Amino acid sequence: MLFNRQIQIILISIYFLFTHLCFGSNQAMTDSLREKLFHSTGQEKIDILNELSFIYLQDNPDKAIEYTTEALKITKQHVYPKGKATALENRGNALFIQAKYDSALTYYLKSLEIFRKVNDLPKIAYIFKNIGNTYNKTSRYAESLNYYLKSLQIFTEIKDSVGMAMLYNNIAMVHKLVKSYDKALEIYLIAGQIWNELGNLKGISFTYNNIGILYWEMRKHKKALEYYKKSLAIKEKMGAYKGDIANTLNNIGIVYSDLKDYNKSLQYYQEALALDKEINNKWGIANVSFNIVSIYKNKNKYDKSLEYLDASLEMAEEIKAKSLVRSIYQSYADVYSKLGNYKLALDYHIKYSELYDSIYSEESNNKIAEMQVVYETEKKEKEIEILNKEKQIRALRINKYKNLRNFFIILSILILIIALVLYSRYRLKQKTNRLLELKNEGYVSIVRNLRQGGLAGTVQRQGS
Repeated sequence: MLFNRQIQIILISIYFLFTHLCFGSNQAMTDSLREKLFHSTGQEKIDILNELSFIYLQDNPDKAIEYTTEALKITKQHVYPKGKATALENRGNALFIQAKYDSALTYYLKSLEIFRKVNDLPKIAYIFKNIGNTYNKTSRYAESLNYYLKSLQIFTEIKDSVGMAMLYNNIAMVHKLVKSYDKALEIYLIAGQIWNELGNLKGISFTYNNIGILYWEMRKHKKALEYYKKSLAIKEKMGAYKGDIANTLNNIGIVYSDLKDYNKSLQYYQEALALDKEINNKWGIANVSFNIVSIYKNKNKYDKSLEYLDASLEMAEEIKAKSLVRSIYQSYADVYSKLGNYKLALDYHIKYSELYDSIYSEESNNKIAEMQVVYETEKKEKEIEILNKEKQIRALRINKYKNLRNFFIILSILILIIALVLYSRYRLKQKTNRLLELKNEGYVSIVRNLRQGGLAGTVQRQGS
């Protein structure tokens, strides 16, 4: 039962810890945006619709979806990639809150494709985080950790401290799933340090809540209660989102149940359940209802236990929360066994075993360990990459020098060839000119001789 409840707490914490959404809507801002909406067109109208959908996400996800639908309709007429991607992201967030995880994932991936094309790194990081949360909700922990690590890498590169703190919290919670408590605490402390440096009360309260979970898992109940109540006090003071408050109330109820103070435990559970029902938080309703089952079992009120099991199973199956369904099957088997209905007890135990094997296979655990190894070696790989780049730069410089050297060698050879050609032509011209000179000299000599011979003849004729 300890591990079952551990999974439930971690899953619900993942949901509330990292949605990076507002705690509630601002009525004045909403009214102002609605007024602007009537006088806007094109990209401006898309932006306003996206802002309105964001405001309504927590309190009225159906309304948020309506605004995203209108925004997406306008993007068909106006090319506005970021506006369309944001509308798709908000649609995914609304579906996530409604526990429609498969549909949420579809819209996150569509949004991611556009944000990648426009190279919006902060948005890409947040979408990676949201995809990680979605996989976590459906018990696909290896995929979840993979996307958390991708998100953390981008937040680190762009020096986004808030994003880094959020992802350190997510990664720490995955470590708790494999009971690596020392590593989880180490990472929580990193997150807590960042939140304190930023003076971010919301982040501090989340970290307190998760450190409380860690101490609870280590069976240090007093320390767990200390951090839970610190977290609750901050959330109530801030007027936090009701789902966040319900989350911490639920966790306090678990600790009191472990301490066998069942009346106090039931009090906190009922407060949490009431808040979850107010906001129609299906995951919260399913989870807290399941926790109440244990209280009535300990009081030997099995009819009440079955009543809450039925309510919890119906909601858990609707939102496809496999880990919680598995725990519910186990609890059914336990209750029916105590009631003497061993056939039903056996049926539910078989269902429990089959689902357990499908969720926590050896392959999944190996993938989680593999992803962590990848994360821990990222910095070393980056250092190696930098060294390789330096080597490449040196190689380029050497190649440049070689190319320059070869250029001058070739140029010198060409100059030499040209010089030889020119010299050869010069020598040929000289030789030709000399031959012409000799030829001319011979011609002149012949003419001279002819002239001299002709003159002598004339004198002789005159003398006779």
